[in-house]
Amino acid sequence: MMIYLDHPVCNDLLKVNVRVLLTRPDSSFAQTRPCRGVSEIIAEQTELDHKAKMTVLEKESEDRRRLIQSQRIAEDMRVLQIDTRGMDAADAAIINAQRQEFRRQYPPPIQT
Repeated sequence: MMIYLDHPVCNDLLKVNVRVLLTRPDSSFAQTRPCRGVSEIIAEQTELDHKAKMTVLEKESEDRRRLIQSQRIAEDMRVLQIDTRGMDAADAAIINAQRQEFRRQYPPPIQT
């Protein structure tokens, strides 16, 4: 009997553990370490699968956060490029205030 996880990171470890537990016939192994039941193996498999899934979800969440951050920065940089010449004074003041705020948030890189 072999139990496999769907997640490739955990497959190898689980295959080895289950193979050792289920195919090792010598009595010295049974005396030093009692054989685990199928329910224990399934519980361990479920825990490993949960950890692998959480790792994948954390990575996807971090990637999504970085994408949103880069999109926000790109939008802010577009505001910096708006030409305010000939624009209504109130609108130009709003855009200039945003420019000042963005320049504080994103200082130019230090030249070395």
